[in-house]
Amino acid sequence: MNIGIDIRECEKGKATGIGRVLRNFLSYVGEHDTDNQYVLFGNQKTEYTDLSHNQRVRIMPEKVTLLWDHIILPQAIQEEKIDVFWSPYVKGPFFTKAKLVTTIHDLIPLIVSEYRTGKEFVGRIYFNIILTLSLKRATKIIAVSQCTKNDLIKRDALREEKIGVITESFDERMYNPLDSGRDDILSRYGINEKFVFYCGNLNPHKNVGSLITAYQKLSPDIRKEYQLVIGGRKSACYKDLLRMVTQGDSEGKVIFTDHLPDKELPVLYRKASLFVFPSLYEGFGLPVLEAMACGTPVITSRVSSLPEVAGDAAILVNPRDSNELAQVIETVLCDKGLCNDLIQKGLARAKIFSREKMSREILDILKGAYRS
Repeated sequence: MNIGIDIRECEKGKATGIGRVLRNFLSYVGEHDTDNQYVLFGNQKTEYTDLSHNQRVRIMPEKVTLLWDHIILPQAIQEEKIDVFWSPYVKGPFFTKAKLVTTIHDLIPLIVSEYRTGKEFVGRIYFNIILTLSLKRATKIIAVSQCTKNDLIKRDALREEKIGVITESFDERMYNPLDSGRDDILSRYGINEKFVFYCGNLNPHKNVGSLITAYQKLSPDIRKEYQLVIGGRKSACYKDLLRMVTQGDSEGKVIFTDHLPDKELPVLYRKASLFVFPSLYEGFGLPVLEAMACGTPVITSRVSSLPEVAGDAAILVNPRDSNELAQVIETVLCDKGLCNDLIQKGLARAKIFSREKMSREILDILKGAYRS
């Protein structure tokens, strides 16, 4: 079987959740799949060099994304005689004879209220159109959580058997509690020894503003001892968040790192005193697992898929209640027994989500699509 995969999320130094899932899968099938051949389609920004004997990359310049997705890519799929094509996100190629497997991570633009007005509204309409066409075209659908599967069935009345739930995973070779000793990374970003960490983008549903508000409500002694480090690429929301920091008299105590390279992210997880992920909605929430795997206590939201991922290994809060969030942050930082309990539960929880299990299940879905 010839399997095609869109690997545009594998960019040099780009630490996206989708990119990490792709690298984990490709590493696994490179070692264990002796029956199939893989053609990995990328653009001029793509960098994936860990190729095995059954994998090769085909680079095609991308100027207009819609043209690349639905004209350039389908033509290449035909030339490569691809049997099954996997799109690791919602925008799979519509005009191809290959069997299509598409991964749906979440329905955030359709569910989170912050995307129903303003400039986000246009993106919501576009997402709705692409999602509808993708679900209709796909032979098989991968949902990254039971929450996402339930949302799809509720919205589109899809047959349950068309959707497989495959939870994401982390690379235990990178994300583990072993101390790397890279203190120079902290000093480079102006981070002190003790800090509360968030990692993710700055989009509205990530609820970073509530985290900043909660931090500003901590007692003066706690804020003096702990910085708040916000890891993630600075986007259009950055100026509003920075304004919150300066107006709230937290300048110098809240650090925005901007983009974090793949090799630096695990170091910050390990060095953090606490990881806080107060998202309003997640299809999965990979940073929660990564932090647990690095031996860091976690606070996250009791909404969408996050309780499904965290289990009893994190403290769950109402993400829209900054008072509750502030109280729980302070409690964890001051209670060493609770902190150690969360660390041990988190390490055990993370082991459930192995990259081998995820990769085997994705491969089974691809084989099932081929037989359909």
